[in-house]
Parts: sequence; C-alpha cells; structure tokens
Amino acid sequence: MKPLPDTLPRDLTVMVVDPDRHTRNLLRRMLLDMGLRNLLFAANASEALDLRAACAGPLDLLLAELDLPEQDGIVLARLLKTEQPGLPIVLLSREVTETTVALAREAGMAALLAKPLAPDQLYEKIVGTLQGDPGYRAREWLRSEEGLAFAAEATPEMRALYDIWNEARGEMAMPPRDFLQELELRRTESGFGRSIFIVEVEPPKPRLRYSFVGDALQARLGWNVEGTYIDEQNFIYRRYAEPAYARVIGHRLPHYRRVGAIERMILFRYQRLLLPFGDAGGVQTVLGYARPR
Repeated sequence: MKPLPDTLPRDLTVMVVDPDRHTRNLLRRMLLDMGLRNLLFAANASEALDLRAACAGPLDLLLAELDLPEQDGIVLARLLKTEQPGLPIVLLSREVTETTVALAREAGMAALLAKPLAPDQLYEKIVGTLQGDPGYRAREWLRSEEGLAFAAEATPEMRALYDIWNEARGEMAMPPRDFLQELELRRTESGFGRSIFIVEVEPPKPRLRYSFVGDALQARLGWNVEGTYIDEQNFIYRRYAEPAYARVIGHRLPHYRRVGAIERMILFRYQRLLLPFGDAGGVQTVLGYARPR
C-alpha cells in the first residue's frame, strides 16, 4: 500500500464503521500502511455516534458500510453531516447497483466502494476524496497551534461567529460573500456587530478597504476608519495587519491571534479572528472580530 501523497497531512482523523470485524481489521492495516494514525472504529451506528461525541476535533473522512444493523450507512452519514456538513463520506457495499449509487449520490456521499476491498481502489478513492475536499484544510486549521489557541482562548461570541462561518462553508473552502447579507440580520440580533469589522478585497493589487466597523471598535480606536484603506493607516498598524490579511487571502483559512499593538501611544491588547468569504476565484471579503483582552 502506498503512503498518502505529501500534499495530504498524516494527522487526518478517519472513522471506519463496519459490523464485520475482519473488514475493520483489514481497513486498519490498509489505513496504517497509508500513514494514517488517527483511526476510529465502530461496529454500528450507535457506537459511531458515541465515538464522534467523544472525539474532540472534526472528522476528516468516514468509511461506512451501507448495510449496518439498526440504522444503515446513509442514515448514519446524514446524522454526522448534520453536525459536520462538509464531512467527506465513502460508503462500502457488497452490492453496488444503480439504486445504491443513486441513493449515495442523493445523500451527498463522496463515493460508493464495492466489497471485497481492493487496496489500489481504496487508495484511489481515499486520496481522490480528500484531495477533492476543499474543507479539509479548514479542519486541519482547528488542530494547528493557532487553532488550538483559538479553542482555548477565544471568547464565546468569537467561537459562535466561527461556528456560523463553518456551517455556512458547508463543503466549500469558505462561504460565499453573499452570505454576509444573511449575517447582517444575525449580527444585529446578537450584538456581534459592535465588535465586527468587514474588509473588502479590491483587485488587482489587492487593496484592502474597511466597509464596516462596529461602534465598540470605533470607540476603542477613537476615530472612524470606514471607507479607508489599510495601506493608508500608519506604519505600525500596517506592520501587524497586512501579513495577517495576506495569510487569510493566500490560504483561504481563518486566522486567530492575540495582539498587542500601539495606537496613539496607547498599548492596545486584544484578540482578533479573521474569516475569509469568497468563491473559487479567491477571497473577496474578510470578516474580522476583535475584543480587548
């Protein structure tokens, strides 16, 4: 069995759900040979849901038998996708018919793989599924040093905003910019807007312009930066702001940091979360949330 390509991380979390112990052991050996180490195994849907509840981070891939006792693989997949909409799922079945293929496709499964399992076919399905999943890098971010710091330090409001972003992302790398219109209502109802700022990414440079800054942030800054560009701000501000935006735009991933910046000779300590919005062409808008610490 070949190891995974270097483009895929080795710390991916994979869950296998199959009532047959021999199949579970076979998949264990195959996945270990690929270099995967974070493996979860269950014999039925109940065990799988219990394992998922006990798992601290997101799943990166589910391999599930279609014909499970109590609840079939599609029911289990839908339950797990309710919690993690972008979860890639490969169903396993001894009978691959037009009906089962249609059911799997309708349920949003990434692939349907026939048993008995051939190592090369399993490898191709797993690699193809993971490489075609634009969301795995966002899940990888949660396990990074930065993501772990976010989980440990971020305010409840900041975590809630990330959850909204992640849910809206679905199976995409990031939510579309149009989703910000829906978020307008949510931030008005929740009070998010007082600590939010929105930065438009204007081509071709790109140039970054503030289109919205919450009143709590304006009060903290002491002046209104709406309508201004980041490259028009003072050098000290640009020195810590521009690399953060470049990272979000380049990687299309969230960015979290605890910051200590000097504004008007006053030390301004805060934590900041940046979330990208856009399409396949790239990041079009960055939503930021900053709170003093």
